Amino acid sequence: MDLGLQKTAAEHDPLHDPLQFGGLQDEPLDSQEDLPPAYGTSSHEALQQHTAADSGHTPQATEPHNPLAPVSHDAANPLWQHYPEPPAASQAQNGSAAAAAATMASGGGSSNSQSGVRNYPSVPNPTVPHPVDFNVPLGSPASTVSNSGTPSAAAVGAAAAAMAMAAAANSGGAVSPPPVGNPELRIAVHNPLRHMGPSGLVPGLEEAYISYEVTTVTSLPHFSSSRCSVRRRFRDFVSLSNLLPKLLHGSFLPARPDKNMIEGRRMTEAFVEERRASLERYLNRLAAHPAAARSEALRVFLEADGNLRSSPSWRCLKPAVLTPIQATNRLLRTLVGARKTAPTPSEVVQPAAACRDVYRLLHENMQQLRGSFKHSPLGAEEVSLRDDTALVEDEAAALHVALHRAEAWNRAAQRRAALLGESAAALEALASYEGSYAGGQPGTTAALGAAAKAMQLCGDASSHASSNSASVLQPLRDHHAIMPNVMAALHGRERQLLTVMTLRQDLEDKRARLSAAQLMPASQANKVDALRSVVGQLEVSAAAAEAEYNRQLARNKDELAGLRQSRGQELTGMLAALVTLELNHEQQQAAVWQQLLQSLPQPGLTTAYMAQRELQLGAQQ
Repeated sequence: MDLGLQKTAAEHDPLHDPLQFGGLQDEPLDSQEDLPPAYGTSSHEALQQHTAADSGHTPQATEPHNPLAPVSHDAANPLWQHYPEPPAASQAQNGSAAAAAATMASGGGSSNSQSGVRNYPSVPNPTVPHPVDFNVPLGSPASTVSNSGTPSAAAVGAAAAAMAMAAAANSGGAVSPPPVGNPELRIAVHNPLRHMGPSGLVPGLEEAYISYEVTTVTSLPHFSSSRCSVRRRFRDFVSLSNLLPKLLHGSFLPARPDKNMIEGRRMTEAFVEERRASLERYLNRLAAHPAAARSEALRVFLEADGNLRSSPSWRCLKPAVLTPIQATNRLLRTLVGARKTAPTPSEVVQPAAACRDVYRLLHENMQQLRGSFKHSPLGAEEVSLRDDTALVEDEAAALHVALHRAEAWNRAAQRRAALLGESAAALEALASYEGSYAGGQPGTTAALGAAAKAMQLCGDASSHASSNSASVLQPLRDHHAIMPNVMAALHGRERQLLTVMTLRQDLEDKRARLSAAQLMPASQANKVDALRSVVGQLEVSAAAAEAEYNRQLARNKDELAGLRQSRGQELTGMLAALVTLELNHEQQQAAVWQQLLQSLPQPGLTTAYMAQRELQLGAQQ
């Protein structure tokens, strides 16, 4: 697959607007054959439409649908961005089923036009508009229905057309997970290109990789421009996801899409599009995060031109980390007394394991094992958060089970769709055999053919529904994926508290030694000055560590409350969309089976064989 290496002349044009898409003059690649149609620029067009909306332009009816429409913050919790609230279920044919669906949808929150919250796209309620004649070969062209209402010879196409119309009306053929993002920071990942570069594993060799264009439209004041566009490869996203936890301690950061270790799959068109969509969703989740959206790391990632790793602005953001050799040398110098044991204020705000301070890590663990903190009671907020941590572990286990069952259910639905297609082929073959010899029964042949067509239609509808269900389950995957980051942030706060308590204990010991040294003769003045210096350094470090702990404590409390509220709304909306989707699927299948039942001949009480046998017996008598 050749995704192309050159940009178009329009992109080199200084007057070319990178947010203008949709026209023939703005091809993202050299030709339409470089990328499949699935790589479309709908999200990029959305940024253009948002820019026009910000400037007061009213979109016309002919403008494309905006999939990245801004979603307002929740009034009760303005720091956390949520999915849109679920809609009320549309009126269904079956009154009781519609009432049940509407009750479930309204339980997750009603549509609020005043708050500006977008609803899910309505899922159609398809019906088979005309009776279907199944007594035609599979694949026959559709024909019209007479005015009298009786089906024509190819009216089976009406059912197929109903399925197609239902799929087309359903948000362009697929149900996508509800959008996430920040109306002040909108990000689109698009225009993937294939490159050849030096291999990171074997020196002197080159490897293929994909880069993506990341376009940002923002109104946040700390950005240098309201619109910017850069190119990033997947390892740049990995660097971002590794850096943010080091800068935003105690934050529940979204999970980055996983790496793919199968080299052959990474170059396929389907995988490139899947990764593009995942990376765009990841960046917009970061944009919806209260701390990550205003972090310097995300701003540099979205604005720095050229290679991200060589950018001075990016390099200066990384905390200082000792190499293994430096860490070993530092430990040895500390043990022999050639280096002071008191950590600096810049060191205590970072976890000991992260900065590879082996001595500090061992010292804190030994203090804890010795029980040095048993007389230091925990604060009420800390005790509450530790209780919440145990609940979060249970929630993580419940999410894991729910996702596992949901994925198994979806795989079973896909398998059922495949079995319906296989059964349709088998019945069609049986119908052909039944009609191939003189003794075959025409009624049986017609019934087998009609059942084959019904199964094929239902198999296609089931396959479409299972594909949409997989997309609707995305919020469940997102919340399952974020749980390790949540646990890491909660345990990181506990580790920071251990640093604070260790420094307090060391400060008390040094102060006691200083008080004792001050009672000694004047010849011990140098020792007193050294102890006084250590006490002063420990006081500054302890204050810095305690301030960092308080920041993490506040972040844990706020983000835990926001995450739970967000999860409740998102999962409720997911269930409403899933129930609506399944309800419409069941109605589609029921309509097809009902048509099949009406077209089948009513079987008599006596089979043809028994009728012939009765005639023979009557003749003998």
